[in-house]
Amino acid sequence: MKKISSSLILLCFCLFTAKADSEKSTKAIIDKAMVYTQGAVLYSKATFNLVAGNNTLIFEGVAANADLNSIQASGKGSFTIVDVQYNTKYIENDMLLSNSTKINMYKNQLNMVEDSIQDLQYDITDLQNKTTALGIERNMLLNNRIIKGETKRDSLPILKESLTFL
Repeated sequence: MKKISSSLILLCFCLFTAKADSEKSTKAIIDKAMVYTQGAVLYSKATFNLVAGNNTLIFEGVAANADLNSIQASGKGSFTIVDVQYNTKYIENDMLLSNSTKINMYKNQLNMVEDSIQDLQYDITDLQNKTTALGIERNMLLNNRIIKGETKRDSLPILKESLTFL
């Protein structure tokens, strides 16, 4: 099972000319919310100290079903926000499951794999049986007296009926 953890990445470039790259992350804590009949507007606030150069600010835990066109970023100070991106990060949530749930999940997966193996065994057995039957039919055709020209009593219709019966 996978858990969705949304991340809003704000790329902020300061007006300074230094070459420092900095990445800072924080949990998106809702500061204010306005609820409407068909949605809501959520405001998150965080304080960062930016260094001269490129800064990447990551807000984790933004709503997974957010309207991507409505995401905005702003701030106070002498810097320029160059880009705002929304990324979805998938993380394993095995840590959140109880042991009995994990055991049941693994048992179900094991049963599915065993069923697939059994289906493949049936297919293999079917192909082996068909190969054996075709080998017997081939030998019967090659050893038939009509093919060898040994007798005039046997006819082609009798040979066809014999192969069909076989």
